[in-house]
Amino acid sequence: MTQTSFLHLNKPADSDAINISALNDNADLIDAALAALSGAVGGIAVTVIAADDEDNPTADYETPAPVLCMTVTGTSSSTSLGFKIAASSTGYLFARTFISGAWEDWSRIINVINDREDHGVLMFAQTDSSSDSETEE
Repeated sequence: MTQTSFLHLNKPADSDAINISALNDNADLIDAALAALSGAVGGIAVTVIAADDEDNPTADYETPAPVLCMTVTGTSSSTSLGFKIAASSTGYLFARTFISGAWEDWSRIINVINDREDHGVLMFAQTDSSSDSETEE
């Protein structure tokens, strides 16, 4: 019998007899790992926000679009934390954070379809203030 490298789960060989205690050991290791993870992260959810939903970051656009949204929440000491990342069907990425018990407004991060070649993700690391004034909306 061998073991996995991270959780050290038992991996019986094809020739090994069935060993119920090895299976139970695996179940206990998986349960403990998931319990530790759930303590660090309060929840992870993936949802679709309809185009006509007031929480949709494209709701104010001329043509609202449905978005796929991932929400991650957790607690650090007594502080609730969270963030949402949303991708629209038109290529826009949005983000918002959970601060002081409330969700902040959505911010558009990038249009993956149109901005990719010109700026890419590195556009947020730009320090030249002269080019910032050229790109303000």
